[in-house]
Amino acid sequence: MMPGNGKRPPSPAKIAELQAENMRQLLEMVKADDERVAAGRPQPRPIPSVAWLCGRHPLLGGEYYRALRPAAFSNHRWGWGTAVCDRMATSEGRQLSFITPNDYVITPDVIILRPINNWTMDWLDRAHAAGQRS
Repeated sequence: MMPGNGKRPPSPAKIAELQAENMRQLLEMVKADDERVAAGRPQPRPIPSVAWLCGRHPLLGGEYYRALRPAAFSNHRWGWGTAVCDRMATSEGRQLSFITPNDYVITPDVIILRPINNWTMDWLDRAHAAGQRS
Protein backbone atom coordinates (compact mmCIF):
# COMPACT_ATOMS: atom_id res chain seq x y z
CA MET A 1 0.00 0.00 0.00
CA MET A 2 1.34 3.43 -0.92
CA PRO A 3 1.06 6.52 1.25
CA GLY A 4 -1.17 9.41 0.18
CA ASN A 5 1.63 11.13 -1.74
CA GLY A 6 1.95 8.20 -4.14
CA LYS A 7 5.46 7.20 -3.13
CA ARG A 8 6.54 3.91 -1.69
CA PRO A 9 7.84 3.89 1.91
CA PRO A 10 11.63 3.55 2.24
CA SER A 11 13.02 0.05 2.52
CA PRO A 12 14.47 -1.18 5.84
CA ALA A 13 17.98 -0.92 4.33
CA LYS A 14 17.32 2.72 3.37
CA ILE A 15 15.99 3.47 6.87
CA ALA A 16 19.15 1.96 8.44
CA GLU A 17 21.31 4.02 6.08
CA LEU A 18 19.47 7.23 6.99
CA GLN A 19 19.76 6.47 10.70
CA ALA A 20 23.50 5.83 10.36
CA GLU A 21 23.93 9.14 8.51
CA ASN A 22 21.95 11.00 11.17
CA MET A 23 24.06 9.41 13.91
CA ARG A 24 27.27 10.39 12.11
CA GLN A 25 26.07 14.00 11.82
CA LEU A 26 25.08 14.10 15.48
CA LEU A 27 28.49 12.77 16.56
CA GLU A 28 30.23 15.40 14.42
CA MET A 29 28.10 18.13 16.02
CA VAL A 30 28.91 16.84 19.54
CA LYS A 31 32.63 16.73 18.73
CA ALA A 32 32.54 20.28 17.32
CA ASP A 33 30.67 21.48 20.42
CA ASP A 34 33.20 19.79 22.73
CA GLU A 35 36.07 21.49 20.88
CA ARG A 36 34.31 24.86 21.06
CA VAL A 37 33.72 24.53 24.80
CA ALA A 38 37.28 23.30 25.48
CA ALA A 39 38.77 26.24 23.54
CA GLY A 40 36.88 28.75 25.73
CA ARG A 41 37.67 27.05 29.04
CA PRO A 42 40.66 28.36 30.99
CA GLN A 43 43.41 25.88 31.70
CA PRO A 44 43.35 24.53 35.26
CA ARG A 45 46.01 25.89 37.58
CA PRO A 46 48.43 23.42 39.10
CA ILE A 47 47.62 22.40 42.66
CA PRO A 48 50.29 23.64 45.05
CA SER A 49 51.73 21.46 47.77
CA VAL A 50 52.15 23.27 51.07
CA ALA A 51 53.96 22.09 54.21
CA TRP A 52 53.70 23.60 57.66
CA LEU A 53 56.95 22.87 59.51
CA CYS A 54 56.47 22.77 63.29
CA GLY A 55 59.05 22.61 66.04
CA ARG A 56 57.16 19.81 67.81
CA HIS A 57 54.37 17.33 67.15
CA PRO A 58 51.39 19.07 65.46
CA LEU A 59 48.99 18.09 68.25
CA LEU A 60 51.12 19.59 71.02
CA GLY A 61 51.24 23.11 72.41
CA GLY A 62 49.20 25.24 70.05
CA GLU A 63 50.50 23.78 66.80
CA TYR A 64 47.03 22.33 66.30
CA TYR A 65 45.60 25.84 65.83
CA ARG A 66 48.65 27.34 64.10
CA ALA A 67 49.43 24.54 61.65
CA LEU A 68 47.10 21.55 61.62
CA ARG A 69 43.83 23.43 61.27
CA PRO A 70 45.10 25.85 58.57
CA ALA A 71 46.45 22.86 56.63
CA ALA A 72 43.14 21.01 56.88
CA PHE A 73 41.21 24.15 55.89
CA SER A 74 43.51 24.82 52.90
CA ASN A 75 43.03 21.27 51.68
CA HIS A 76 39.27 21.31 52.17
CA ARG A 77 38.59 24.83 50.88
CA TRP A 78 41.02 25.10 47.96
CA GLY A 79 42.08 21.52 47.29
CA TRP A 80 45.74 22.18 48.06
CA GLY A 81 48.03 19.28 48.85
CA THR A 82 48.92 20.01 52.47
CA ALA A 83 50.96 18.42 55.24
CA VAL A 84 52.04 19.31 58.76
CA CYS A 85 55.61 18.19 59.42
CA ASP A 86 57.83 18.03 62.45
CA ARG A 87 61.20 17.05 60.90
CA MET A 88 63.29 18.03 57.90
CA ALA A 89 65.13 15.77 55.46
CA THR A 90 67.38 17.00 52.70
CA SER A 91 70.32 16.16 50.52
CA GLU A 92 72.97 18.55 49.27
CA GLY A 93 71.87 20.85 46.44
CA ARG A 94 68.28 19.63 46.33
CA GLN A 95 64.93 20.97 47.50
CA LEU A 96 64.13 20.73 51.17
CA SER A 97 61.94 17.79 52.13
CA PHE A 98 59.93 17.39 55.29
CA ILE A 99 58.72 14.40 57.28
CA THR A 100 55.23 14.12 58.75
CA PRO A 101 54.64 12.53 62.17
CA ASN A 102 53.67 9.27 60.40
CA ASP A 103 57.03 9.27 58.52
CA TYR A 104 55.70 10.36 55.13
CA VAL A 105 58.32 12.43 53.25
CA ILE A 106 57.13 15.33 51.09
CA THR A 107 58.88 17.99 49.01
CA PRO A 108 56.48 20.95 49.01
CA ASP A 109 56.22 23.91 46.67
CA VAL A 110 55.49 26.25 49.58
CA ILE A 111 56.95 26.09 53.09
CA ILE A 112 55.27 27.71 56.09
CA LEU A 113 57.65 27.88 59.04
CA ARG A 114 56.68 27.87 62.68
CA PRO A 115 59.37 28.84 65.25
CA ILE A 116 61.97 26.08 65.02
CA ASN A 117 65.16 25.39 66.99
CA ASN A 118 68.41 25.42 65.00
CA TRP A 119 66.78 26.88 61.87
CA THR A 120 69.14 29.14 59.93
CA MET A 121 68.67 31.43 56.97
CA ASP A 122 70.95 29.12 54.98
CA TRP A 123 68.12 26.58 54.83
CA LEU A 124 65.71 29.23 53.60
CA ASP A 125 68.16 30.50 50.98
CA ARG A 126 68.66 26.96 49.79
CA ALA A 127 64.91 26.40 49.50
CA HIS A 128 64.52 29.59 47.47
CA ALA A 129 67.42 28.64 45.19
CA ALA A 130 65.70 25.30 44.53
CA GLY A 131 62.45 27.05 43.54
CA GLN A 132 60.52 26.56 46.75
CA ARG A 133 58.63 29.47 48.30
CA SER A 134 58.32 30.34 51.96
